[in-house]
Amino acid sequence: MALVGIRLPLALFLFGGVGAQLAHQPVLVFLSGAGFYLMTSLVLHECAHVLAYRLLAGPEACAVLVRSATRLRVVRVVLPSSRDIMVTLAGPLAPMVVLGGILPWAQNLPLHTAVAGAVALAHLFLLALPFGDGNALRMAVRDHPAFPDRTVAKGDFPLHRNHG
Repeated sequence: MALVGIRLPLALFLFGGVGAQLAHQPVLVFLSGAGFYLMTSLVLHECAHVLAYRLLAGPEACAVLVRSATRLRVVRVVLPSSRDIMVTLAGPLAPMVVLGGILPWAQNLPLHTAVAGAVALAHLFLLALPFGDGNALRMAVRDHPAFPDRTVAKGDFPLHRNHG
């Protein structure tokens, strides 16, 4: 499985955070929570792209989750622009959904909620960057029929979108 390499760090962050919470060490709670939420949010982000892609393109559509030492990304075939925009937005919005699930416990776990909120907002910030999801979103909007006056040279449309 492609995600084997992150099991140990996730376990360390999770159990370290529980231990720090029991020992009343807020700095360690913050650090372990940040690591845990960041790593799980990256996996959730990419899985949301795959789920949205499979829902919009059909279950036989091929999307590959690629992992390297520093990146986790999805490589897939380009869809019509409206669907492509939805697939691109699914990744950054997924951590916001998780944050919504954590909010009922915000009063009891304020530090964890703050960390999860910061991580979720960071995923939305990814849409403003010139690479990854930001680039995929700009390409999908550029290809949208709402912009018919744009002249496009043959071969200008990519065959694949890289998220990440």
